[in-house]
Amino acid sequence: MPTRFVTIQNKVYQFDYDYKNTDFRREALNRMTKETWGFSFERWYQNGFWPDSCVPYSLFDLQKMVSHVTATIFTFALEGKMLKALQLGTVMTDPDYRGRGLSRWLIDRVLVKSISRFARNTKECLETIRELKSLGVGV
Repeated sequence: MPTRFVTIQNKVYQFDYDYKNTDFRREALNRMTKETWGFSFERWYQNGFWPDSCVPYSLFDLQKMVSHVTATIFTFALEGKMLKALQLGTVMTDPDYRGRGLSRWLIDRVLVKSISRFARNTKECLETIRELKSLGVGV
């Protein structure tokens, strides 16, 4: 599990992603999803419907999940061309933690992490990073 500590607006959080097979993290996601949206992903996970292309990104305050976004990369056909796309879903922040830029921070991380999956070569990757920096996304 790729855990690291990050500081956002002078507060330290734990940042974890791609933890679907880690029970206590997945339980935290299911708890927050149930509180926010009224459902859980557990049956979906247990029945094998959670693909590797669907990656959870979350911030924790101690063991409490406080903000989350799920990123899914998929391929689709458009006018005879196969294209990759990024879908963001299950975006949520605990009501006590809203207004602190946590979702923005997570979405920025998802975009940065996804560059390597979309870029066809180093030049394209660097151009995309420069474009994100020009838009104010921390890279």
